[in-house]
Amino acid sequence: MANVTILGTISADAKNEIAGNSNVTTFQIPENSKNKEGNQETTWYQVEIWGKENLAQYLKKGTSIMVIGKLKPKAYLSNDGQAKMELRITAYDLSFVPGSKKDNEPIAAPKKATKK
Repeated sequence: MANVTILGTISADAKNEIAGNSNVTTFQIPENSKNKEGNQETTWYQVEIWGKENLAQYLKKGTSIMVIGKLKPKAYLSNDGQAKMELRITAYDLSFVPGSKKDNEPIAAPKKATKK
C-alpha cells in the first residue's frame, strides 16, 4: 500500500457507521483531469477514517479537506461486466482547508483529526 496525500472538496455529506466495535466515517473526493484526447475524466477516491465518533457532522458537501492515508486500489467487475478500479484511502490524518464554500457557516469544526 502506498501513502498518499490528496487535497480536494467533499462531493457529498460524509456518513458515520459502526463496524464491529469501531466507528468509521466515509466520504468521497473527486479528482478531475483531462486524458490524452482532451476529454475530462473524474477519478473518485473513497475515503474512510476509523475510530472518530461524530466526525461526519463536520464533513459536509463542499468542504475543502486534505487527507493523508494508505491507498488501497481494488479491481472489480461492474454489473455490465466492465473491469473497474476502486481507489480507497484509509486516512490516518485529515485537515480542514480554509477557502471552503462552507467557511461562512458557524460550525465549530476541529482543525485536525488524527487516528490514535
